[in-house]
Amino acid sequence: MIKSSCNLIIIILLFAQSFHSQYLIVDKDSISVSDFQETYKHNLEKLGINKTLKNAKDFLLLRQWALDKKVDTLNFFKHEMTKEKKRLKEIFYYPAQILSEVTAQYIKDNQTERNVLIFLKEKKEGDKNNYRQIYKEVTSGKLGMEKAIEQYTGRKSKTYYIKPGLLEPEIDQDIIKAKKGDFSRLVETPSHVMFAKLIDTRPSLGYIIFGALSFKKNKEGEERKKAICKDLASGKSFREVAAKHGSTENEKNNGGVIMGSPTLPEKAYKVLAGKKAGEYTSPVLINDHYYIFNVYQLFPYEVSSDHRTNLFRNEMLNTNYAEKLEARLLEEIKNSDSYTESRALGNIKSSYKRFKSFRNLNKILVKYGTVSLSYKTLKKQIEERYVNLAELQNWPLPINLEIDDFILRSYDENLEKHPEIKRKLEERKNALLSEYIYSVYIKGELKRRPEKFTEYYNKNKEKYFFRKRASGRAAILREGKTKNYIEKKIRNKENWDHLKEEYYGKLNNEGDILVHFREGEMFEDADIFVKNKIPFRKGVYHTKIDDRDMVIAIDDILPPRMMKEEEVHDLIKNHVTEMLVHDLIEEQSAKTKIQMQNGFIEKLEERFNK
Repeated sequence: MIKSSCNLIIIILLFAQSFHSQYLIVDKDSISVSDFQETYKHNLEKLGINKTLKNAKDFLLLRQWALDKKVDTLNFFKHEMTKEKKRLKEIFYYPAQILSEVTAQYIKDNQTERNVLIFLKEKKEGDKNNYRQIYKEVTSGKLGMEKAIEQYTGRKSKTYYIKPGLLEPEIDQDIIKAKKGDFSRLVETPSHVMFAKLIDTRPSLGYIIFGALSFKKNKEGEERKKAICKDLASGKSFREVAAKHGSTENEKNNGGVIMGSPTLPEKAYKVLAGKKAGEYTSPVLINDHYYIFNVYQLFPYEVSSDHRTNLFRNEMLNTNYAEKLEARLLEEIKNSDSYTESRALGNIKSSYKRFKSFRNLNKILVKYGTVSLSYKTLKKQIEERYVNLAELQNWPLPINLEIDDFILRSYDENLEKHPEIKRKLEERKNALLSEYIYSVYIKGELKRRPEKFTEYYNKNKEKYFFRKRASGRAAILREGKTKNYIEKKIRNKENWDHLKEEYYGKLNNEGDILVHFREGEMFEDADIFVKNKIPFRKGVYHTKIDDRDMVIAIDDILPPRMMKEEEVHDLIKNHVTEMLVHDLIEEQSAKTKIQMQNGFIEKLEERFNK
């Protein structure tokens, strides 16, 4: 019985061991065999197991060397990691499904532009107007909206075409759903009051990146208009014409480009309607200036899988749709298993009186993941941010806002644990450590000790010989019909200068240079000789380079000679850099424990030694 139990334990241990991944451990760094296979898959297939393992160990040793030097505490490193963390959080902040849903809604809503009248009044101290009564009179027809705007805001009433996402969120959604002549709800805050009326709608032309050329409506402007239209009709590009005739720096230097795709005045909208990318409009008079518009790019407001969706998403994040995203995120979190609310929360939400009289200071009201919010903390935050809580009409808004803020803060702090963010942060960390080693430390060492180059050159002169070479000439032909003539003339070296003069500036029908001439030293192992099997001896030879003919004349075979140090400086610099890096690896290896657990190589061989 005891024996069978022992056997069972051994079997269980062996079974469990087979499910535990083997690791390569280099000091504080470790990587499992499964992760190693995925991370270094390309190298394992191309370089083999041994070379890949050596490269991986060297990399981890260099990483440890940089961390031992506390490179990750340097200001440049911390700044770059903070920047990368911020960038990644922005990318991964919203779950993909929520982001897709709200982006799709934004794109759909942008398929229509809406012409609105807006009542907007900033409230100042002493403002006694009853805006609810004014709103009631306007919506009932008792008071015209135009008159209300002029009487109570001091501005002239004017309609505007707007895109979704630019008004108060509630008003924005009312206007999107409204019929012509409908009003939005009234939004009144301590700082302002606002409502809107839908006057008309028109189809969106899409997201347009366009350029504009402008000129005044006068005699000089008429002359410029004729010149511009003539140049455009001749086939010159809009940018080229703008650079020549532009009346502003933006027109001259940037082709008059206007980014951000603003809503257009009616006259501009009409002339641009139906235009495609690359097309320009006839001149249109807007106020006292003529404008000619050119469509550089046009993206219809449609959901697609290409970069347009990112373009629309970035545009959306600068509108009040960002609040929709946040609201959807909060909704998802509150419906998840990670979030719980206590019954006491419902009690203190019911009235300010119950909130104020609650006695259990340490009571946990909300828990999200591993963090929690107590009544004591919530009460302190609310009382610090709000005055006259007893008179507040929209209770329990302060509680809801504080809880939402708590959730979003906790979510943001926890976001760094997102697997993709962790992976990309680690990649950026490794890149910065490498950047320090090569761009700061090694570069500094080479600058501080320039004698290293001469030392290395003197010890390794035998490496730096000019290989078998020749002096010669070559002509690369755009058209094959010139080949026989060039080949005949190039045989005599005395014809060379005359040949270059004869073809100087000559172009073919497409405007390409007819013959390119080259001369100088050639090397036997150059691709042109090796791949095309051209004999490396004196003579004239014909070959092809891409789709063009090439005639080569080898005039003299030159003897090999030793290169001077300055001629091979860049090559020596690479060799000295490799030497310094090797020294760092050796230095770190001597003080680092490297362990490869049993079965690590065997696991690699199962997959890659086939």
